[in-house]
Amino acid sequence: MEDDVYYCNIFGTEGTSSLNPLRINKELHGNLVNLAPTKIDPPQRLFKRLYENELKHFLVAVKGVHRVISTADEAVQRMTIVDAFYKSVCSGREVLLS
Repeated sequence: MEDDVYYCNIFGTEGTSSLNPLRINKELHGNLVNLAPTKIDPPQRLFKRLYENELKHFLVAVKGVHRVISTADEAVQRMTIVDAFYKSVCSGREVLLS
């Protein structure tokens, strides 16, 4: 929906990021540098394109043209992060990952 409000803030030891608006800050050579793209497609177009690219990648990997980008280990790492998001929301506190 047009009026949906969503956000996600991530704080790391070497940078931060936030969603809506997109901000990516990373420490490089002792300075905090803004790495966010300057031009971003509207959310509807962006989500559609991301979905299309995911499907194209899957089909090409199934055909054996190249390997799947994400490994099972990487999927477990991502699920650990998602689980930490849920724990943070339920507890109302930050959840530290080691």
